[in-house]
Amino acid sequence: MKVSITAKSVPFHDEPDYASEFFEEIGRIVALWGRFDMQFTELVLAVSRVTEHKFDTIGPPVSLKGRLKAWRKMFNTYDRLSEFKAGALEFASAVSQSGSNRNVIMHSHWEGFDEGDPPKIRFRNVRRGGDKFLMTTYTINLDQLVEARQEIDNINIMLVSLFWNLGSRFGAPI
Repeated sequence: MKVSITAKSVPFHDEPDYASEFFEEIGRIVALWGRFDMQFTELVLAVSRVTEHKFDTIGPPVSLKGRLKAWRKMFNTYDRLSEFKAGALEFASAVSQSGSNRNVIMHSHWEGFDEGDPPKIRFRNVRRGGDKFLMTTYTINLDQLVEARQEIDNINIMLVSLFWNLGSRFGAPI
């Protein structure tokens, strides 16, 4: 006897009317972070070529934390970069803050919505804290998502400025 089981997924079938606004904003965050992530990697590599920096890892660091560590080290170490140091370190701080927001948004289990004024989306995040795992439940309203997106957009603008200034000083391929 042959038994066949069919599974069907109907995502978003019971979401409130305003859910699409939240999902659209989350999508914008994902797109803007993707733009930032690739361009920041390219800039880290370009600055390492200008300074002949040797990474602590085999090849350039992949994680955001690793790239920020290399970024700070290059701007704190090489005199050739001294005129850009303050702006580069300010940029790194902004990226760290936005990266924390992005991590919570991207690496969480979305559980649904909480009605109210304003309505909120609810999600759970699991992360490592030393030798333990920490589970935190968050709720975010649409204005908070917009604010997170604007932070990421601002670091993209800062990144373009750094590309321009470094490229003007050192030439292509920065």
